[in-house]
Amino acid sequence: MARSIRTVLVAFTFQALLGATTTDNRPLTVGVSVINRGYANREIVHAATDGARGIFRQAGIEMGFVVVDPLASRVDAPKPAAFHIVLSDQRSPAKHVLGAADITEQTAWVLVRNIRETAQDTRTDEATVLAHVVAHELGHLLLGSPEHSVSGVMTDPMDFTLAEQGGLRFHVEQIRRMRQRLVSPEP
Repeated sequence: MARSIRTVLVAFTFQALLGATTTDNRPLTVGVSVINRGYANREIVHAATDGARGIFRQAGIEMGFVVVDPLASRVDAPKPAAFHIVLSDQRSPAKHVLGAADITEQTAWVLVRNIRETAQDTRTDEATVLAHVVAHELGHLLLGSPEHSVSGVMTDPMDFTLAEQGGLRFHVEQIRRMRQRLVSPEP
């Protein structure tokens, strides 16, 4: 992506785990920075990170989101982050494209304009769409794969009616793979 995005990301220390193990079945805790340059409403971003946190909590993974808003006078205290979500004002010509994940860089870009349009077109709350797209893109990063599934939060395209009902989750095998990769990261 753009050098300016990488510059913002340099401020964060790469650290894969912030706590816990799977041997005692406690949730794993993962740090995620969400970089919002003012393209998305702050309240919507916070509601979306709460929603994404709930999706991962069902998988036994705790997401420690830190929202960084360089345009605001206050920035949440930065903490080490394993993954980064950049809320981008770019638009994809393919309307159904809502985000993209770069597994090598451990960074995902979420297209705020496409999110807004999808929310309007599907008559879905914007925070719900954003939450599920954030969870989906983080799923790619945690799974280490660009693959999609035929159902659940990793499907493409997503069913946002089902999302509003709380019906989009990670599958058992996806949960196992994500947790395994967090406990034993590949070199």
